[in-house]
Order: sequence, then structure tokens, then C-alpha cells
Amino acid sequence: MTEEKRDLEEEMKAPEENTEECEKDAQKGAEEPTEASEEPASAEAEDSASEKVEDAQEKAEKLVVELSSQLLRLQADFQNYKRRTQEDRASDIEFANKKLATALLDVIDNFERALGSECTDEKFKEGMELILKQLMTVLEKNNIKPIEAERKQFDPNFHNAVQMLPSEDAESGTVITVLQKGYTLNDKLIRPAMVIVAQ
Repeated sequence: MTEEKRDLEEEMKAPEENTEECEKDAQKGAEEPTEASEEPASAEAEDSASEKVEDAQEKAEKLVVELSSQLLRLQADFQNYKRRTQEDRASDIEFANKKLATALLDVIDNFERALGSECTDEKFKEGMELILKQLMTVLEKNNIKPIEAERKQFDPNFHNAVQMLPSEDAESGTVITVLQKGYTLNDKLIRPAMVIVAQ
């Protein structure tokens, strides 16, 4: 009876061992594909990470190009603004000088007319001449200069002909008389000379 029990127990243990072995094999089989599937997943993750890095680099390069372009435009705009400001300032100063010079020219004209008239008081005349000389010096220091016209060839850019007269001692087109002096400011005309020209 005891032997029969032993046999039965052994028979029952044998299927249990077989079952355990099958389960172990199944587990191994299940584990092996998992390890194989992990490799492609990590490769995909690396590819995705490298793509993100490349995208970030491209975006950074584009941003650098855009910012460089903006900086160049700003620098150009600033240079243009600076140049315009300097030109406007120079123009304002020149206009102010021109306005003052034009007003002074009438005073000089009156001095010259007064000196051209007869005067019995020589000391008074000398005083007037000194004042006129001082005025002319001030004008020259501010680049206001008279136009040389007498005995010069008529130039419509600097001379205003009010009359043409025949002349024996001057060639045709030559200025023979200056009725009113012309002036330039910084080599730019502010008043043409009023002249008589030989026919």
C-alpha cells in the first residue's frame, strides 16, 4: 500500500515539474522578444533627439541671420538719420547767416553810396571808410565775399544785366559798369551783381 502511494505521488510530481519547466520556457520566450523590441525603441529615441537638435540649430541660425539683418538696417537708418541731422543743422546755420548777410548788404550799399557822394569833411569820410572796411572784414570772416564783375565776361550765374551799351574799349559781353555789387556765401550766390554789359 505504501509503495502504491509513492508511485502515485511520483506520477503527480512529474506533471508539476513539467508544468514548471514549460512556464520557465514560456517566460524566457516572452522575455527574449522584449529585449529585442527595446533596441529599436532606443534607436528611434536617438533619431528623434538628433532631429530635434538639428531643428533647434536651424532655428538658431535663422534667428542669427534675422537679427544680423535687423542690426544692419538699424545701423544704416541711424547713419542716415545722423547725416540728415547734420545736413539740416548746416542748412539752418547757412540760412541764418544768409538772412543776416542779406540784411547787412543793404547797409553796405548805403555806405558805398554815401562815400561816392561829395563830402567836404575829410575826417568824416575817413571814419565812414574805416567803418565800411570793418564791415567788409566781418563779412569775409563769415565767408561772405563780393563778386568780381567789372571788366569780367558776363556770367548769367553771377551777374544780372540791366542794360547793354556800345563800348569802344571793351569786348562784346564784357561787364563795363557795376551798379550794385553781388555777393556769395560759402561760394553760393546770395545776390547777383547788377551790371551794364558791352554790346
